[in-house]
Amino acid sequence: MARYWQPNYGNIFANVGPLLGRVGIRPWLELDFKERFPESNLWVFSHWESFSQKVKAELSKIGINSIESEAELLHNFLQLFSICPVKGGKKGKAWRPSRPEILQSFLLHVQDMSAFPKELDRITKTALKYGSTVQSFPLLVGRTLTELRSFYVVIDDSPISVESVLRALEVTFKSYFALHCEYPLESRRQWTVLQKTLFQLDIPSDKVNPIANLPEVKRLIKILKY
Repeated sequence: MARYWQPNYGNIFANVGPLLGRVGIRPWLELDFKERFPESNLWVFSHWESFSQKVKAELSKIGINSIESEAELLHNFLQLFSICPVKGGKKGKAWRPSRPEILQSFLLHVQDMSAFPKELDRITKTALKYGSTVQSFPLLVGRTLTELRSFYVVIDDSPISVESVLRALEVTFKSYFALHCEYPLESRRQWTVLQKTLFQLDIPSDKVNPIANLPEVKRLIKILKY
């Protein structure tokens, strides 16, 4: 996981977090985010209904009308974005990730937890190939996206149990800031849109962030912002 430590509250986690073990990481992630961005701390729950209705309206324009769960909505959210090359990582290789590759970095779904190690290995090999790193991501387990039975946030290859799809999304998002990590290379556009709409979080670096200033990203932010 690529980390970008800065001299702020997050360093408390850097020093103490490893002593807690993986189970103890989650409270520190959330505490760090709450201290730094108190106004954005609970936006995902208070504004999910408004956000989801706007996403459904956009999906209906491209013929996607049957959305039965939060997981399905997030899964189809990616359909609002084009497929385009990305470039980053230590090797700086240009890469055109497929929709499945974008999805696995944004919201990984497996039918059974026994399939997770194989999927993680595939994700890791893809990241190594392009000089990137495996960042935090939500993991959903269940037969289908409407029949989920467990939810996790995967940090440094370790699944951390959470209570719901939205909690998995929320804790993953907060982990990027608490650990000073970049968004996953493949799904950087998607996380940037969520940051500025569902989480209502603007940060100074957005002004010079090329992803935040892409026409496609700016258009979706304008449409989906609360």
